[in-house]
Amino acid sequence: MSRKNVLIALAVVLIGAGVVGANLYFKRDKGLPVTTDVIKTRDLEAVVSASGKVQPKRLVKISAETPGRVVNLAVNEGDRIRKGQFLLQIDPKSLSSRVDSGNASLRAAEQSLDQMRQSIETAKVQLQQAQQNLKRQRDLWAQQLTTRSRRPKTTSDRRSRRCRSARSR
Repeated sequence: MSRKNVLIALAVVLIGAGVVGANLYFKRDKGLPVTTDVIKTRDLEAVVSASGKVQPKRLVKISAETPGRVVNLAVNEGDRIRKGQFLLQIDPKSLSSRVDSGNASLRAAEQSLDQMRQSIETAKVQLQQAQQNLKRQRDLWAQQLTTRSRRPKTTSDRRSRRCRSARSR
């Protein structure tokens, strides 16, 4: 065989070997990725996925004595606070309107009280006039200067009439 034929045969074998090698390299199984770590003592952590209800150990409810719109917030979520610390400011307009309405109802109640006091005074005056009128009519009756029809009907008159009618029977 000539030298030229040997070189051609060798080139064909090398090209064939290269094609077979490349084919095996690209078609090989990659395998599973493996994570390695250094051995040491530590706590185990596990991630669990489940449905359920999360409840706090201690529930804290924060509420204002007066409801309203918050206009100034002095703390952020997660901040630690201490007793007496300024937390927030509520819009004073809503509070002032509640105070104004309270003052208006107080004025109305005071006016109603004044009217009731005037009614009491009026009733006292009417009572005094009725007592004076009764006394005058009794005096006139005792002196026989008035008629029975002009004399006012009183509880004692009704009792005396019943007694007289019971005696006449």
